[in-house]
Amino acid sequence: MATVVALLLVATGCGLSVEDQPRELAADDVPGDLLAPRPTTTTSTTTPAVTRTVQIYLVDSDGRLASVDRQLPDPVTVVDLIRSLLDGATDEESERGIRSVIASTTELLSSQRRDRTVVLNFSADFAIPQGEGGITSVAQVVFTATELEGISGVTFELDGVPTEVPRGDGTLTSDPLFRSDFPQRSPTATTTTAPPEE
Repeated sequence: MATVVALLLVATGCGLSVEDQPRELAADDVPGDLLAPRPTTTTSTTTPAVTRTVQIYLVDSDGRLASVDRQLPDPVTVVDLIRSLLDGATDEESERGIRSVIASTTELLSSQRRDRTVVLNFSADFAIPQGEGGITSVAQVVFTATELEGISGVTFELDGVPTEVPRGDGTLTSDPLFRSDFPQRSPTATTTTAPPEE
């Protein structure tokens, strides 16, 4: 019996005391598992845009098409390609004699896929000059648009109206045009076969 009383006295002495008012405890006095987790600092990162190297077609000093690289957001659309073409040559390219014969005020208004061809609707500023300049400007568009996989031909519209444009031999057509219609302007054509610019 004496042993039980002694144990009760020891247990009572080791118990937690009850207080009438709450009081603030120092963080060091609180068991770690009862503390709220400390906020973590997060650093937001922006995922860089994915780009792809593509080619557009400008014109060299011999009147042939010259492919130049452009970095465009991936996936690249035909609208992206043609609008990049309409931006023309960079300063560095101009210094090397590379240029565009398409009027700088030209705008691409819309595009529409039809199987393996695309209808490109330009503003009326896409004035097609007579002779070699007109042929070259059309060839620039055809070669650039057909860089995109799945597109092999181009049909032209001005302000939504189908229009005739010159083939490489100068004949006019409103049918789709292909790279094969412009053999003398291909980047692989020899200098002696490339026509002079007017």
